Formats: sequence, C-alpha cells, structure tokens
Amino acid sequence: MAPTRGSATLELALAIVGAVIVVVLLISGIEVVVGNARVGELSRAAAREVARGDEPGGVSRHVEQALPGARVNISAADGVTEVTVSSAVPLAIGPSVTVRATSRTMTERSTPTLPGGPR
Repeated sequence: MAPTRGSATLELALAIVGAVIVVVLLISGIEVVVGNARVGELSRAAAREVARGDEPGGVSRHVEQALPGARVNISAADGVTEVTVSSAVPLAIGPSVTVRATSRTMTERSTPTLPGGPR
C-alpha cells in the first residue's frame, strides 16, 4: 500500500502547474494580439494624418502619447506616405516581443484656400 500513497496529491499538483502554464501562455498570446492591433490602428491613423498634410513631428507625438514607448518612422515619396509603428509588448513571463505595423496611403494634394475663406 505504501507505493501508491500520495500519488493522487502529486498528480493533482502536476495538473495545477500544467493548467497555470497554459493560462499564462494564453494571456501572453492575447497580449501580443492586442499589441499588434494597437500598432496597426495607430499606423493607419498616423498615415492618414500625414497624408492629409499634418506635421510629421506632431503625428509622432500623438502616436507616442497613445502608446508610450512606441517608435514611429514616417516617410513620404512619389505621392505615397508610409508610417511604421513598433512597440515592445511585455509578456507575462520571459522577455518582451516587438510588434510592428506599416501603413501606406496616397498623399493628398493640398486644396488651395479661396480668398475670404471657404464657400
């Protein structure tokens, strides 16, 4: 009878440890997906703002305010505006993961201002 004594307790402890590991991995995966969605939306919004003619420095500040620690790279060439936003996502365990999104949009032509304001 001695060899099986306490085996149920050991099996339960191993099952609990396994369940905790699975939950932590799921939470880390969700954090990465949410971080990726955030940088994607921020890169799209920033590309639209720069394409409309907003100051790139101001757009970068808006992105950094919305996502502290984010890095922003803005370029415009041949009528196309490209914005890349990247950010480190800290995981529940282990090192952080960098997520990155790039958005491109056509640069809008500026509309001339009419004398006396818009009509």
